[in-house]
Amino acid sequence: LATLYTANKEEALIATQNQDHLVVLSKSKSDSKNIRKWIPLKPDDFFADIVYKDGSKKRVEFYYGSTYLSQSSRILPIEYRAKSIIIVNFKGNKRKVL
Repeated sequence: LATLYTANKEEALIATQNQDHLVVLSKSKSDSKNIRKWIPLKPDDFFADIVYKDGSKKRVEFYYGSTYLSQSSRILPIEYRAKSIIIVNFKGNKRKVL
């Protein structure tokens, strides 16, 4: 299973099945409209702490792939409701992107 972002900035999940076809799943257009911008990730970025305007928080970890030999796009979609985002690399260094 891997997450990719298309040239149109839409998220797609790619899944393989044992001895069967490749499956591509995409989110609805309304989900894509919630994205303000896209932040390309650096090779050593580990996770992001996101604080939303309503006070809720979320931590997003970054992977190169979710399963054996998979590769995911290294990009972080920023939602309109995000208030601040801090990205932390593998060494613990932080950078604020929003």
